[in-house]
Amino acid sequence: MAKISVAMTTYNGEKFVLRQLQSLLAQTRPPDEVVILDDRSADGTPNIVQSFIEQNRFVNWRFSVNGQNLGFIRNFGEAIKLTSGELIVFCDQDDVWYPEKLEIMERLFAEHPDMQALNTSFDFIDGDGKSIYTKDSRGRGNHGLLHQKAVSGELKKLSFPDLMGGNISPGCTMMCTRETAAAYLTNTDRELPHDWEINLCAALAGGLYFYNRPLVGYRIHGDNAIGLATAPEKWQMTGTASSRQKVLRAHEQIIKLSEDPRVTAALTRRQKRTLAKFKNFVKMRRRCLEKHSIFTWLRIWGLYIPLRLNKSVPFPDVRLRTLGGDLVTIIKKEK
Repeated sequence: MAKISVAMTTYNGEKFVLRQLQSLLAQTRPPDEVVILDDRSADGTPNIVQSFIEQNRFVNWRFSVNGQNLGFIRNFGEAIKLTSGELIVFCDQDDVWYPEKLEIMERLFAEHPDMQALNTSFDFIDGDGKSIYTKDSRGRGNHGLLHQKAVSGELKKLSFPDLMGGNISPGCTMMCTRETAAAYLTNTDRELPHDWEINLCAALAGGLYFYNRPLVGYRIHGDNAIGLATAPEKWQMTGTASSRQKVLRAHEQIIKLSEDPRVTAALTRRQKRTLAKFKNFVKMRRRCLEKHSIFTWLRIWGLYIPLRLNKSVPFPDVRLRTLGGDLVTIIKKEK
């Protein structure tokens, strides 16, 4: 039986963190190790976590507060470094794990030796823990994150192109091998959310899977660190120049990873065409913003519309207001 480590981060989460800790305690297959890093919370989160550990007399749970605020991506990276298990699970402070989560995921890893990262489906819950009903858009699965249909209970093996448009599931649903986590820590530029980039690493190794069964209650509330920001475009709704550059750097990181020989050798003809359009899109958008070219913006619009309307193509989930914001940025600069 593999050793399972939980990497958990906290920040100003006093409202929900106890419920999450209780759901870890209720696992039918208890974790072998829990590492929790607090990113200098200004509320009662550290006291709640420390008290929970002491009251339950856990010797395999470790909690510490960072010397300085690192931000959620770097904080998860530091938590990963402190784990020692062969399998690593990522835990947010405000969700609820279903009791059989670790038991089921460990079994699937044992049954599929090539598995490097496993993502599951999830349920949306509100601030009170009540279920929120959602319906997948046509041709998509997992609340629209997966660019293909998924049958309930189905285990699917995914490839690198399936992740081009965004992550396939939030990090709270993930389990990965130590090898994949190490590959991420060695190569990351931290331009992408850690969970998305870890999945990309797993796909490069040929071991990315998705299990279409909800094992987590994903809480939606006003204080989420990034909410369900699985595509970098959703980070930048304010339209600031710095946020737009952040999106471009994230897309360029995906392109960099896509040039790995393991990816290019496995691509189908259709996937190669989609990837080529993706590269062209990113290249033109950078030129558009740097040169403040309305002509280039119009060309992007022509490329964007057909790909955006085809829900089955894993293409950046750019919203209309994102490209509209690009146009406003260009016009303001020209004035």
